[in-house]
Amino acid sequence: MRRSSFGDDSYEMPRPCPRGTWSGAGAVKCTKCAKGYYTWDEASSYCDRCEAGYMCSAPDADPEPCPLGTYSAEPAQTCCTVYTTTTVSTSTVTEIDACMNVTHCLNGGTCKSNGTISFTCICPDTYYGERCEKTTDEQTILEVFTRNNWTDVLAVIDVTGSMHPCAETVSQWMSLAHEKTNIKTYVFFNDGDSKADKDKVIGSTGGIYATDSTNLSVVRTVMETAMRMGGGGDGPENDIEALLYGIKRFAQSPAHVICPFIPVSTIVSGIRRFDAKTPEAVTINDKWHLGSNTKSMTAILIQMLIQAGKLSLATTIGDIFPYLPFSSTPTPPLTTCNCSDFSNIDGYFAKSPYSCGLAIHTSWKYITIAHLLTHTSGLDQLDVAYPIEHHIHELTLENNGTKESCSNYSLPSRRYHLGILLSMIISNPPSSTNVPANYSYSNNNYIVLGLILEEIWYLSWESTIQNELFNRLGMITAGFGSPIQQIPLNSFATQAFGHYMDEAGVLHSSDADIPKSWGPAGTVHASLNDWAKFIACHLQEGRDLISFGSTPMNSSFLNATVSSYLLSPSVWQNIHTHYVFPSSSVSNSEHSLSGMINNRDSLGLSLWHTGTNTLWYSYVVVYPRLIQPMALLITANSANGYAVMEAKTAVLNAYLEWQQQGQPYPIITSAAVSYKTFIFNFAFISACIHFIY
Repeated sequence: MRRSSFGDDSYEMPRPCPRGTWSGAGAVKCTKCAKGYYTWDEASSYCDRCEAGYMCSAPDADPEPCPLGTYSAEPAQTCCTVYTTTTVSTSTVTEIDACMNVTHCLNGGTCKSNGTISFTCICPDTYYGERCEKTTDEQTILEVFTRNNWTDVLAVIDVTGSMHPCAETVSQWMSLAHEKTNIKTYVFFNDGDSKADKDKVIGSTGGIYATDSTNLSVVRTVMETAMRMGGGGDGPENDIEALLYGIKRFAQSPAHVICPFIPVSTIVSGIRRFDAKTPEAVTINDKWHLGSNTKSMTAILIQMLIQAGKLSLATTIGDIFPYLPFSSTPTPPLTTCNCSDFSNIDGYFAKSPYSCGLAIHTSWKYITIAHLLTHTSGLDQLDVAYPIEHHIHELTLENNGTKESCSNYSLPSRRYHLGILLSMIISNPPSSTNVPANYSYSNNNYIVLGLILEEIWYLSWESTIQNELFNRLGMITAGFGSPIQQIPLNSFATQAFGHYMDEAGVLHSSDADIPKSWGPAGTVHASLNDWAKFIACHLQEGRDLISFGSTPMNSSFLNATVSSYLLSPSVWQNIHTHYVFPSSSVSNSEHSLSGMINNRDSLGLSLWHTGTNTLWYSYVVVYPRLIQPMALLITANSANGYAVMEAKTAVLNAYLEWQQQGQPYPIITSAAVSYKTFIFNFAFISACIHFIY
């Protein structure tokens, strides 16, 4: 007997029923198929009925098409009836047509004769195959495998109680896939065997059964065992746990490498578009909207300027825009200026019409770079106070798509936003440059930081991040806004879409995004591989990359001998810790100077952040000070934080297990379609997970 186990769960292989017999769950013996019925393989849980047009002479034999000149008009026949020709005269017999009185085509297919021997079946839209015996649902999945040319595929299949009605379809699909695709291994999972919800632990729920057998009857037996052992509560789910188990035990693909010596493991699960006519599986090359995880990229660009001596943490708003006066009364930009009114003023923003007549309110006087990075500037108070009519005008500017008339600046809505913000009163600002205001998260902090980058570099934020991060790190898929524009539902989706749920609980795809003016706070998209190239840089603190033979892709702006990967090791160390203002004794901010939240958990110091534009969700956690530093990146194309947190917990639990057993496995897993239920709300997730170590 062969045993397979995962955690505390184990099973012993039962003996399979031979061909021509079947058994149900808990059976003690096999039952012979009735006349006219048969089984394809061993270990069947039911018998197939012989279709009309075929004969089944024995239950352990394959169905045979009725020979030429015979037919079976009814199903479940053990032999075919001889067709009697019509006699016209004693010497003339009607020529036999290949389709005549013989049911060759199934499921409503039309038989087209090619003479006396061969025929062609014209199938309805929902069927295909030589005799219209296969459904397009099966064809959709098979086409995905064929189109993507995957190798060493791992099939992870949900067989929880709610999925039992689909068992026959799954079995039929396995028969087709086993013959026509390169599926090497199968993992079946239920809801944790018979465990009650209160006894389940995310990441070690159990109820996972697997086989790498090439015998399809054995595969079916394992599936039926997983089905029989189910019956526990509904949550926590163990979908991600099953994926990880499959990676650990079966996958054979080599690891990706993003930084020269950092291997990556990737999990890809789900479909690109829930409401598509033909859903398409996500891939590791799909782009994902990162939302507020853009902030760390903006923060690192600021740190690069600090390292280069062009800024400091104590640099104030007044230092950045010296040509703008301060005023104790709100003084927004004028609307009556001409280009000649500021043509001689030196400054990138100074050339904008939204700087004309503008005065910075005195409540901004002590706000520094450090305040903006750590969300202790008081700008959160302006999130609600920002007038709705200005939001509307910003969107109008974006929709018009026109550039500024005097400077040719491509995104006037961002400068308009800055002009309005700087003139507004902050009710509880910092009392000096050396103390923080109350900690409160606000996108406006990073919108302003983005405009500071523009002021220093004399380039748009988009051009700056493209030149200094994307190009240098080889992030070729990185861009801004929705990763794909709207296409018809019946068109092939080359890329994942974001999703939202309406009031009726129906999921819809969308290519919408937050305003472009908010770019520095949350509009970057990228593939998991490319996002990982940036996150891997956070793992470099205290490490001499030159000794590993590592050099940046180019040395523009920064000296490569000083900073191998964007920042020096000591700078990475400093920005990963809580920042304490000079006149304070402790930090009052969760955010570090890296744009990520500083935390300490069971593995030690971690930096993490989430991002969502309400259609996508992303999560990253970095452990830079482990003996073997690692990071975890998870993305989903719906705003389902519960699903992402479940995935995080499952992966970290697996990591702890791997730690106990030795080095983690540098493996990439396969893709699978997944519909998931979390916290009693139906939700859809297409998730990618990157595991860097």
